[in-house]
Amino acid sequence: MKLLDMLGSGVEITDGKKKMVFNNETIFMPVYRIDLDLLYYNDQNDRISTWLNKYEIEGNKLPKLKSDEYNSIIEKFIEESNPTALNKTKKNIDLVGQNEPGVVLNDGRIIDGNRRYTCLRKLQKEYPKKTRYFEAVILEKDIESSSKEIKLLELFLQHGKEERVDYSPIDKLVGLYKDVKKNKLITVEEYANTTNSTINEVKKKVNEAILMVEFLEYINADEEFYIARELDLDGPLQELQGILRNVPEDKEYDIKTAVFNILAVGLTGDTTRTIRRIKNIAKYPKYLEQFIEEQKNIGVKILDTIGEDSGKKALAKISKQPELACEVKKSLNKADESANLEKAKNIPLSLIEKVEEYLMQIDLNIVNQLDEENHNAFCLGLKKAKESIDKIWSEIDAQR
Repeated sequence: MKLLDMLGSGVEITDGKKKMVFNNETIFMPVYRIDLDLLYYNDQNDRISTWLNKYEIEGNKLPKLKSDEYNSIIEKFIEESNPTALNKTKKNIDLVGQNEPGVVLNDGRIIDGNRRYTCLRKLQKEYPKKTRYFEAVILEKDIESSSKEIKLLELFLQHGKEERVDYSPIDKLVGLYKDVKKNKLITVEEYANTTNSTINEVKKKVNEAILMVEFLEYINADEEFYIARELDLDGPLQELQGILRNVPEDKEYDIKTAVFNILAVGLTGDTTRTIRRIKNIAKYPKYLEQFIEEQKNIGVKILDTIGEDSGKKALAKISKQPELACEVKKSLNKADESANLEKAKNIPLSLIEKVEEYLMQIDLNIVNQLDEENHNAFCLGLKKAKESIDKIWSEIDAQR
């Protein structure tokens, strides 16, 4: 049965309206009050992408759509994705009711409002004597024939408004990768327009998503996206992307290998800050080359350790070889310290070059037009500068 065919029997129209945008056209659609048991979660919702990914990789299969078992499994994913936000929303709904209507398809699939629906389901179980309803717009569309239109609508509703509780950064990356890169359901331009982002911002996120996929392939975990979420890779991948923009193209693969080694061995501490040290090393080709060679050798050891295993099993095997983490850390520390020493050596030259640059910027015509007080102050400053330079020269001569 379609929801709109059930008016008066589990579905009631309200006086409310919800503003919707389709193909850049704004319309106001009626809001319906719908029995909770007539609805089911959207298994294609980006918010739960990595949770469903883990569930299936562990050998499980979702029950048939609309079943109580199906809804209970997805409900658990929704709760685990952000329990703090869920409890906050639940308390608010219990206190003042559902303020923001959701969006559902005519067959009961929830396109927007999965979190609110979860809260209502939980409240219904806690207080069974009080009947709860989900208020939503009903779209006369289906997920198969209108997949692109529905995805764009979902992106607009979930990411196009600042007040929305955002997804996990990795879940968002996974959705972006699937929709734009893998399945080519929508373009970068369409994604940007729909999510109130710039094209450049979306392109950066696409590149970050590609790096995520490459790292998972590195540890034999092709598209096991939940690992990226559990390792909290958003910050490290952003840092890697920034480093790659500033190194020669022929060094990009080697830099990726070094960073993937760091991620694979799980060095303790702030991983993003650790990876940032490579940016310092990359400024000095001599130390970078040595660092890269060491990381290549470590990479071979990591891949040998993984063997035929994949995903979490591969990471577990790496963790049982603590000497790999020690080698990665030792190589990184040595290269970073060498780069810092080189930087320290160059500081005096850098400073004297700046002094010369500043002195050359002095316009004597302006100096000659200064009043007596400021002219005297300038001359005094110039005298002190000369004295400082003479002192440096005398110390240099004394050390020769």
